[in-house]
Amino acid sequence: VSYWKEAEQEESGEKRHTVKNETAMVLTGLEGNSVYLITVKGFNSIGQGPASEAVTAKTRKSPPAQPPSNLMWIQEGNNISLSWDPVKAKDNESDVIGYMVLLKQEGRGHIQVTRTINPSTMLSLPEGGTYIIEVHALSEGGEGAFSSQIRVVTSSGVRAKSSQCSLHCPTWSLTWTVVILVLLVPSASW
Repeated sequence: VSYWKEAEQEESGEKRHTVKNETAMVLTGLEGNSVYLITVKGFNSIGQGPASEAVTAKTRKSPPAQPPSNLMWIQEGNNISLSWDPVKAKDNESDVIGYMVLLKQEGRGHIQVTRTINPSTMLSLPEGGTYIIEVHALSEGGEGAFSSQIRVVTSSGVRAKSSQCSLHCPTWSLTWTVVILVLLVPSASW
């Protein structure tokens, strides 16, 4: 199998061989958003046969390089409401057609995958533990870059409501801790 970019000469292209009598091949490492010409030749111990007529194949634009950003989440018990800023593809990138959310419990190999067309989703954490959440955009050109990771800690059966985010979190819990400490510590010890 010989292949080369439309604007180049066949001699500058790449060549790959199949194993035995395989009649299919996946070409990898091609440039995105490019037109390629492809020919096939049969060969045996005597030599090569004639080349097929060249066919054209166009590769898709590459996936968005920008990861989802500004991930925000609200945890209520074992449920997580997650949202992020939409990814906008550049002119040389494939348009975003959705998002993939990966949820993995630390110390376990199983990964839960959720797909959505919106820049938000609801997740249910099956049991207590520490979870890692990542998001990336999906496009016709493939999967985009991963977002920063979010770590969520839950206790099985706990239904306390809390609000947290990955960026620009208000420091309410720290404020309440200071207020409680001031109330608990006698003023004479200051």
